[in-house]
Amino acid sequence: MEKIFADLLVIDGMAQKAGCGLKPELRQAMETSLRFPVKAASPVSGVEDLLGELPENVVRLDDADGARSRRKEA
Repeated sequence: MEKIFADLLVIDGMAQKAGCGLKPELRQAMETSLRFPVKAASPVSGVEDLLGELPENVVRLDDADGARSRRKEA
């Protein structure tokens, strides 16, 4: 996406010389996106977050993986 935005901004620069181009708000958003790349805003889960009680409708992946291998053996 970074390359696409950079190319579009170059094309927009040429288009503005002809009297047309991107909407200014869109151009500003694209420039900002190139300057400040997106990063995950969520906190990183630790092991202690994953060891607690789970609701009834949730199955741990490692438990499900064990059940799958038991089915193949039988």
